[in-house]
Amino acid sequence: MITKRTAALLNSLAFILATMAATALLVAAGLSEEPETIADASSKLTIVVVEARAAKHGD
Repeated sequence: MITKRTAALLNSLAFILATMAATALLVAAGLSEEPETIADASSKLTIVVVEARAAKHGD
């Protein structure tokens, strides 16, 4: 027979393991994405700046 304390500890352990598994899946999904290079990030930033200047001047 399982005591209430043992049942509570098992529930806590199950919650912790489920949280760790979910975190591992999120990390794995993030690592599977192709990392962005500095050149790609720089070109995107340049496009945003040019578009912002054009919008400011009404071009």
